[in-house]
Amino acid sequence: MNDLALADSVQLAADEHGAVLLDTHNGQMYGLNPAAALFCAALAEGASYEKASQAVLNAFDAEESVIRADLDELIAELRERNLLRDVS
Repeated sequence: MNDLALADSVQLAADEHGAVLLDTHNGQMYGLNPAAALFCAALAEGASYEKASQAVLNAFDAEESVIRADLDELIAELRERNLLRDVS
C-alpha cells in the first residue's frame, strides 16, 4: 500500500469518543472511533501506513486480520470523502 497522509485541508481533533476529522474546505466533520483516531493521529504525525497500522495493532486486543480489514475499510471511506491522500 502507498503511504498515506491526511489531506491538506483536514484537521484532526480529539473528542470524548475518539477524534473528529474536519475538512476545512467544506466544513464537513467525520467522527472516528478510538482505533481510527489512533491510526489517523499517527498519519498526521508523519507515520507510514505500516507504522500507523502497527500502532493500532499494539493498542487493541483483536486479531490482526480483523484490524487490517477494518483499517482498509476506513481508508476506503476516507479516500472517498477526500480526507486522505497518497504520499509518494
